[in-house]
Amino acid sequence: MNKRILFITYDFPPIASGISTYFNHLWKGLNGVDVFILAPRLENDDEIDRNYLHKILRYQKFFGLKFLRVLALIPVIARHIRKHRIDAVFCGVPVSLGFLGWLFKKIFGLPYVVFYYGGEYDKFRKNVFIFDILKQNLKQADAVITISDFTTNEVLKFGIDRKRVIKITPGIDTDKFRPGLDMLGLRNKFGLEGKAVLLTVARLVKRKGIDSMIMALPKVIQQNRNIKYLIVGVGSDEKYFRDLVKDNKLGEYVEFAGRVSDDELPLYYNVCDIFVMPNKKTYGREVLEGFGISFLEASSCQKPVIGGLSGGSSEAVVDGKTGLLIDPENIELLAQSILSLINNQAFADELAKNARERAKNEFSWQQRSEQLRQIILNI
Repeated sequence: MNKRILFITYDFPPIASGISTYFNHLWKGLNGVDVFILAPRLENDDEIDRNYLHKILRYQKFFGLKFLRVLALIPVIARHIRKHRIDAVFCGVPVSLGFLGWLFKKIFGLPYVVFYYGGEYDKFRKNVFIFDILKQNLKQADAVITISDFTTNEVLKFGIDRKRVIKITPGIDTDKFRPGLDMLGLRNKFGLEGKAVLLTVARLVKRKGIDSMIMALPKVIQQNRNIKYLIVGVGSDEKYFRDLVKDNKLGEYVEFAGRVSDDELPLYYNVCDIFVMPNKKTYGREVLEGFGISFLEASSCQKPVIGGLSGGSSEAVVDGKTGLLIDPENIELLAQSILSLINNQAFADELAKNARERAKNEFSWQQRSEQLRQIILNI
């Protein structure tokens, strides 16, 4: 009989985020295992659930203090563990859901696995109580799945046995994210004809480096006024970024495209000349980039990329081969890097070609789903 897995997550389609995309493809490609995905109920989620390979169990989102929301999940999870005769629990985040994995290991003796994205070490180390819970969750887990060498090294700081830490980087659907798509509609919508188009696709939070990009734009415009910067996404720092654009009188050069559907996203990558996300380390709720799926999406659409030397981006971007990695706080260097790609088309084309080839050759989702299957079979 197939193993029966319960995967608990806060992030799953129709949520649009890198983590949601990661989980969607990772589990979708998994065969030979019975998977039950416990995810929050959302508008239009039935469209996702109807055609998904595995059974998706939706729970009503709870409001209030986070620890109360976690407690409210306990009877929901217990019911599904009994009803579906679950053999192991996979936890979509290492602290709150990792704690639930630990709890049900104590109650039912079930093995559990934790996903870890990076930044949690710095985010929680000053909070002794939370940090100790995180450390316990990782140490008691039967396996910890990381998304890059950077996040693996961060997990090892907790004293976790290296044999229980397995890296599964994000992958990319190179058929969906491909060059050569019809961009006429977007060109007309945003008035892009004759413009060098810069693009960021991200949640609008400071660690994505959008403020660095906005600050670099005047330096770019000094040498080339035919510039348009498209920002795709929504997030908690959107007002801050909009105010920055207004304060620097960049309204005619910057477009906030807002939330874009999953089907439209490849068109935005196709319409740009350079994908720029100078990700950086920040403090607070959002700390750093564990990998950067949007770098892969742009690469798969055969675009040169510019990223920040921070977190796990060095695995998503090969500096000097598929893109450029720079100090995200060095505004002058960021501007120069953008101009170097605009002014040297041959170099930009070489990076783009290499990026597409690497995406096709090294980032198959099926390979990553097989990695996940092996973890399940071995716990």
